[in-house]
Amino acid sequence: MTMSPFRSRLIRGAGAAAFVAVGTIGALPGIAHADQGGRKVLAYVTNESPVQLKLVGSQLELDEGEWTKRPPAKIKKNGKASFGSRSDGHQSGTEATVVYRTKYGDVEIYWNHPWDTDDDEITCEAPDELTCDVHYSGTATVKAYFTVAKE
Repeated sequence: MTMSPFRSRLIRGAGAAAFVAVGTIGALPGIAHADQGGRKVLAYVTNESPVQLKLVGSQLELDEGEWTKRPPAKIKKNGKASFGSRSDGHQSGTEATVVYRTKYGDVEIYWNHPWDTDDDEITCEAPDELTCDVHYSGTATVKAYFTVAKE
């Protein structure tokens, strides 16, 4: 049986439309379950000090969210590390405290990246012999840069 060119194009067009519709429907569950407006903090620590930073596990706190990458047990002198957390539910934020011990005292890194406001609180406290500078940017995903150095 021979089909007219017009009818052949019509059938091919309907098949393509059905393929696109099935592909779109198949993608909907991923869209429906996507984290809508989740919060994330990516922490980058540069240790420019002459001392090693040792994680104080008993003071490692994740008050809200989940770790995307846990803080390392040590950050060598003149070393670098990265870690972070993200919200673990719809319309939630993330909050964490990470404490590193040095021979001078503790370096405390803290962040609170709430869902409902843009009032992020990202801090770093160091003993008198060290400094800890903080720079950060971003909205849903915040990149926070911490630099520990000798005073």
